[in-house]
Parts: sequence; C-alpha cells; structure tokens
Amino acid sequence: SLHPESQLLTKRLESLNKLYESVHTQSQARKAALEGSRLYFQFLQDAEEEEAWLVEKIRLVKSEEVGKDLDSCTLLLKRHEALEREMDARYPRCETDVIKVGNQLVEVAHPDKKNIRARIVKLQDTWRRLRDLAAKRRTRLEDASESHQYYADANEAESWIREKMPLVCSEDFGRDEGTAKNLQVRHGRLEEEIKAFENDIKRLDNLATLMTKASNAHKITPESTMKNLAVPVAKETVEVVEEEPDEYEQVEVE
Repeated sequence: SLHPESQLLTKRLESLNKLYESVHTQSQARKAALEGSRLYFQFLQDAEEEEAWLVEKIRLVKSEEVGKDLDSCTLLLKRHEALEREMDARYPRCETDVIKVGNQLVEVAHPDKKNIRARIVKLQDTWRRLRDLAAKRRTRLEDASESHQYYADANEAESWIREKMPLVCSEDFGRDEGTAKNLQVRHGRLEEEIKAFENDIKRLDNLATLMTKASNAHKITPESTMKNLAVPVAKETVEVVEEEPDEYEQVEVE
C-alpha cells in the first residue's frame, strides 16, 4: 500500500529537485559571469600594459641619434636589433593573451564590447606603427653606418695621399747617376703603391654612389645625415697642414 503521505513526499521531492536545478543553473551562470569579469579586467590590464610598452618603444625608434662615430653607431644598431628581436618575441604573446581574449569577449557580447573592439584596433594599429618606425630606424642606422665607414676610409685615404704628395712633388733628382737611379727605383715602388691604392679610391667612389642612391630612395638629405654625424674632415685637414707647414707650404707653392 502507498504511504499515506506519498503524494506529499513526491511533490516535496519534485520541489527540491527544481530548486536544486535552479541553484545549479544560477551557480553555473555566476561562474561564467565571474570568469567573464575576470577575463575583462585582465584584458583591460594587459591592454594597458601593452599600450604603455608600445609607447615606450615608439619613443625609442623615433630617435634620430645615429652615433658620433662608427663604434657608437654600431652599438646603436646592435641595440636596435635587440629591440627587433624583443618585438618578434612579444607580438605572438600579445595576439594570444590580449587580442584573442578581447575577441572572445566581443563574441560573447560582453556589455563593453564596443570599447573592447576599439582597444583591439588601437593595439593592432600601434603595433603596425611601431614596425614601420622600427624599419625606418634600421634604415637610418644602416645608412649612417655606411656614412661613418665612408668618412673614416676617406680620411684614411686623404692622409695616405698627403703622405705621398711630398714624394711625388720632390725636386730632388739626385746628385749623380747612382743617386738618380736609387731615386728612380724608389719612385717605381711608389708608383706601384699608387696603382694599388687606385682600387681603394674606386671603392670609395662606388660607395659614395651607392650612398647617394640610398639617400634618394630613403628621402634622406645630406643635411639630415650630417647633423647627426661627427665628420671633422676639414678640421683634420687643417691640423695636418699645421703640423707639417714647411712641406705642404712648399707643395702649394709648386
């Protein structure tokens, strides 16, 4: 026989089951909402940190400093290469930890999805700007490195030429056949040196041509390059003349 309160017990059980299902559903909904809230605030924090990092790196790559000489320029180029490696390593994490999370929040129709989408677009645009500026910075440093190398080699070539100039301008033709022959032998060796040095001059000419083409292609003016380069060519030339006035004064008169 049925328990006298069986119907009451059945209704009570049904009521408890419905109440449990409701609690369970509400619990799952709150769990999802809390997770969404956590992701949202995490997204905001990560996006803010990423934007701050980007602003700092953009400030660095906008620098026009190219170093006062070849060594300092090489150091700046190495630092820039380190930054490029950091950028290459960081962007995938930005895509996974920030942009992807933001897109997930937009897909589930987060109440702040409009702002989230705007932050994602801003991050992507800022990353593109950083890459563009970094590429221009690399070009500027590489061009400056070539310029530094050119001026260093050109100064060395000028010093070599000035060193040989008194020899080729000498009026010493010997006192007799023996001394004249010795001078002729020495001059022959000098001519061989001058002939060998011709390749260095041609290399400098070719480098100057390439630098001019690069400047035109990259829209770099000589003024913009020179203002960042320490190229004391004229000063060095004056100093050389002052150190050996007798020889060079004689050459200029001749």
